[in-house]
Amino acid sequence: MPHQDDGSRAGALRAMYAAAVELLLHAPIRVDNLAALEIGRHLLQIQAGGTRTVHL
Repeated sequence: MPHQDDGSRAGALRAMYAAAVELLLHAPIRVDNLAALEIGRHLLQIQAGGTRTVHL
């Protein structure tokens, strides 16, 4: 069941944990390396044609 975004800290933490779990399911990495990831530096959004993907 999806949660409504209320802009709270709890909502931000839920989103962060969900993203971490999703990433670990597709690209198993060490927890320290996961914590060090930076959006824009290590996670890059690539758009080709009408498709947008994120690369690690």
